[in-house]
Amino acid sequence: MIFMSILSILTAIFTGCGRSTTPPEDTTVYPFESEVSPTPLPEDVHLRHLHITHQGMHSGPYYMLRTTDQGTYMKISDLSPTDSRVAEDTEASEYLSSADTILDCEHASLVLLQEDTLVRQLEQFLADAGALDWDGFYKSVAMPDVADSGDRYILYLELTDGTTVTMDSYNASPAGFADLYRRTEELFYTNSDYSHYYIRDFDASPCTKLYVSFRRMFGKGEWRLELQESDNSWIVVLTDPDGYFAEEGTEIADYRQIDDPLPYSRFLDIFEEYDMLQWNGYEGTDGNSKESFAIYMFFEDGKEFTMNGTLLPEGFDTFRKAMIEEIIRFYTELTNP
Repeated sequence: MIFMSILSILTAIFTGCGRSTTPPEDTTVYPFESEVSPTPLPEDVHLRHLHITHQGMHSGPYYMLRTTDQGTYMKISDLSPTDSRVAEDTEASEYLSSADTILDCEHASLVLLQEDTLVRQLEQFLADAGALDWDGFYKSVAMPDVADSGDRYILYLELTDGTTVTMDSYNASPAGFADLYRRTEELFYTNSDYSHYYIRDFDASPCTKLYVSFRRMFGKGEWRLELQESDNSWIVVLTDPDGYFAEEGTEIADYRQIDDPLPYSRFLDIFEEYDMLQWNGYEGTDGNSKESFAIYMFFEDGKEFTMNGTLLPEGFDTFRKAMIEEIIRFYTELTNP
């Protein structure tokens, strides 16, 4: 009982404890949820402000574009502009607070654009996704099998003619959101120095925390490993009622602190074998998927590897199988020496 209490607390910490309350469920079906309908910006109208983020088990970063008298700023931050540590900004939407400055309490990159080329690219991304039709999309879908409130999708934009679009939804997003988010993320990272937080070589610095989780919805299975350097502990969760990867009916939830060094390398070798660095920062969403994954690694030099979602990238199945098999071997070796 003591063990399960500890595990419950740790699970809450890793699965989004402290996030905002999910709004009431909305079952409305919107046309743009199933089909992308490109919507061009009006003639001679341009993008003035932008905020976009996708929050799941790993919240942020937040991508912001804000135009002021000093010019147009492009910012990536790990701190939400609605966070209580951000001073209220009466001149802009709450989604843009501190978008033209870096605060002491955040990791961020801020670039003052010297030309409008990037803004024109963002305008094209928005048009291709049909984002101008998403205003007022606050849909919320209940996910009873998810420990926290699930995935949150936010978009705020303002055009030079005063038009605004605001969407803030839970576990539901327009069909064009995933591609818009991916293209925006790539553009921001390519034109800022924020990417230095992402690891580019698994051997460059010692790993201090590893979290790997694969789930099938509706209680159909969970395979999870956590290695934590701060207290030299590991957690293994293997729930496999139908025998997808482990023996049918497997139900294991184990947490221990050990004296020996944690075996990060045996798992990092699998990441390298399947060239997973190419997916660092990946967040893919498929509203019809019945499975999800979340992977986070943190390194001594402050860099990280993160990927999560419900849309499995190419080749992910073979990587997942190899990783779960290694987790099972690891647990078997520890418990049956």
